[in-house]
Amino acid sequence: MKHRIIYIVMLFTLFGCKEMVECGDGILMTGTASNNLVKFPIDEQDMYTISVTSTACVESDVKVHIAIDTDLVEEYNRDMGTIFYPVPDEVCTLDNSDVVISAGQAVSSAATISILADKRDLLVEGRSYLLPVTILHVDAGLPVIESGRTIFLKLSKSVYFSAPYVGTTNTTKKFEFDNPAEPMTQYTWELKFKAENFKRNSANEPIRIGSWYNNMLRFGEGGASTNILEVYAGTEKKLIANTQFTPGVWYMLSVVNDGRTLTLYVNGEKDNSRTVSTDEYVFSYYDVGMTESLYQSRQLFHGWCGGIRIWSRALSQREIKNNLCSVDPDAVGLEAYWPMNEGSGDVFRDMSPNQRHLVYEKEGVVEWTEVNNKCVE
Repeated sequence: MKHRIIYIVMLFTLFGCKEMVECGDGILMTGTASNNLVKFPIDEQDMYTISVTSTACVESDVKVHIAIDTDLVEEYNRDMGTIFYPVPDEVCTLDNSDVVISAGQAVSSAATISILADKRDLLVEGRSYLLPVTILHVDAGLPVIESGRTIFLKLSKSVYFSAPYVGTTNTTKKFEFDNPAEPMTQYTWELKFKAENFKRNSANEPIRIGSWYNNMLRFGEGGASTNILEVYAGTEKKLIANTQFTPGVWYMLSVVNDGRTLTLYVNGEKDNSRTVSTDEYVFSYYDVGMTESLYQSRQLFHGWCGGIRIWSRALSQREIKNNLCSVDPDAVGLEAYWPMNEGSGDVFRDMSPNQRHLVYEKEGVVEWTEVNNKCVE
C-alpha cells in the first residue's frame, strides 16, 4: 500500500488529475506516504503548512476534520522506541480544523500550525518534542489510510555550543567520583569530537580520546591508519569502525553494549557491531585522554570534545538520532552528561542529577578555542 501511495502521488505531480487513472480512494495527511515523521525547523520558520491528500481525484467537495492530538505522542514512543515529549498546548495553535478537497482535485486547502514566539521558553532545553496532527473524520465517508492518518512534526532547532581543546597534556586527567554508579551490564557511551589532525605523537602508539572502566576510544591501534577508530570494551571485545574519520569535522560517536552485542553508531547511523559476552561495568571514573604515567603525551589526541554522556542502559538507534545535539538531563538511565559547553573556566559540569563534575585543580588548563559550533536537530 505504501509503495502504491508513493506511485500515485508521483502521478499527480507529473500529470495532474485530468490525466489521472482512477486507482482507488483513500485519505491521508500530505507528505506521510513514505514517512509520517517530518521535521519542523522552528528556527527558520514559526509556521508549518499542512494539508490532506486523496489517492484519487474526488468527484465532489470533501471536508476533512483535523486536530492536534498530543496524546498520540505516548503511542508513538511505545511503537517506535523513542522518547519524545508532547508540545505544551500553550506553545502552538492550529488555525483551521476543517480543510476541503475541492471537486476534481486531490489535495485539500491548507491549514497552518504556528509556534508562538512568546511561549517558546516553555520548551525545555535538551528535550525532543513531537507535535501530532491527525485526521479525525472525513465527511464524505472516504476511508482514511491508517499509516498516513497522522503527521508527526518533530520540532527542530539549531543548537550552538562551545568546545574545549583537549590536545594538551594539561587537559589529560583521570576524574574519580565520590558517588560511583551501580554496576551495569548494559551501557551507552556517547562522545562528540572534532580532530585537529590524526598525527601520532610517538611512533607505533595509538591516539586515545578517552576511557572509563576498560572502555576506550582510540585511533591507529595496532599499526592501523590514525583515522581508523577502535572501540575497546575488553580484551575479547574490540570493534574496528568502518568510517574513515576526517580532521575538521564534528562527529557524534555512540557506543551501545546491550550485554550481547557491541554496536558503534556514527552521527546516528550504524557503523559496525560484534557479539560480546555479558559483563559488569563499573562507572567510577572518567579519563580525558590517556592518563597513565609516561603515556599522556605519547597517545595524545589533538582535537576538541563537544559533549560526553554515559548511560546505564542500551539506547535504541531512534533515541540516539533524536539526541544528537542535546539530551534531557533527567532522561532515564543518564549517569553523566557533560555538554562541555561552558565556554570558559576549568570545570565541565555534569548536567544529570548525579552531579559528577569534572574539575581541574589548576586554573587556565582548558583552552576554549571553539565557541560557535552549530548542531541542527
